[in-house]
Amino acid sequence: GCAGPSPSVQEIDHRISYYQDRVRSEPRLYPAYALLGAAYLDKARCAHDPVWLARSREVLARSMEIQPNFDAMKTTAAVCNFSHRFEDALRWIDRAAGAMPEDTSLVAMRVEALLALGRVVEAQNAVTASELADDFYVAAARGQVAIAMGRLDDARVAFFDSAEAARAQKANQLQAWALVMAAGTLIDSGRAANAKRLLASARTLDPDSVDLAIHDAEVLEANGKPESALAKYADLANDSGDPGLHAKSFALAKKLSRRTDAAAHFKAAESGFQKAIDAAEVYTLEAMAMLYLEAGESIERARLLAEEN
Repeated sequence: GCAGPSPSVQEIDHRISYYQDRVRSEPRLYPAYALLGAAYLDKARCAHDPVWLARSREVLARSMEIQPNFDAMKTTAAVCNFSHRFEDALRWIDRAAGAMPEDTSLVAMRVEALLALGRVVEAQNAVTASELADDFYVAAARGQVAIAMGRLDDARVAFFDSAEAARAQKANQLQAWALVMAAGTLIDSGRAANAKRLLASARTLDPDSVDLAIHDAEVLEANGKPESALAKYADLANDSGDPGLHAKSFALAKKLSRRTDAAAHFKAAESGFQKAIDAAEVYTLEAMAMLYLEAGESIERARLLAEEN
């Protein structure tokens, strides 16, 4: 989606510990519950474990129970987007916008949800009808809408605007994210060689960005170096435990007839996706169906997963 910076695992764990202590010592401190919920969501993103989503929902509900507040509403919307409960996300975004209509990140979150639901025209209207300043988040949302409409050159211009807005605020990680997204439009339009300069600029701002590393691998693959691309994907997958990256690694290993590697990555991807499904989450249904289709097996289950999604 129209993302924010990627905090380190250590920073997330520090926040979790800090706000857990706060709510233990002050059980009715509703802002601390909201901030703990945001930390749990970040943990879910980096740990790829649905248990953190459940914890986030629990403390956000507790925050709202004590006192309805903007931070809890906005983070609940983010949890819904992350977990692919997009209709619920839109309802929470409406509530949050009623409390603080000037928050531009809500425009980006709304666009994320609408695009996920295939409501492209509504997403476009959400951007063009906005009377808010065309800052990082609004420009990023314009870029996402342009991608959905197949206008990659327009998307790249929007991401450049987003990067410039982040640069003006000295927000290095956000600027890097926007440059990586701009590079992605070049890769997707068959101009991977031209993306290298943008990725190099992003590297100076946020060298540890996972998005950057993924796009580096995509450039390698586009430039006819699939073995090098697979090595990078596999390193990222094994370091992060991200089942989506294991699925990418599986697909490329299969293409290269690396059967042992393909089998290992398939197993890791399937296990990670199933972990979320076992927790009654829906955000890996499509990914699991696509994994089975890529493997050419369990096609009936793939159909059922797709229907449920």
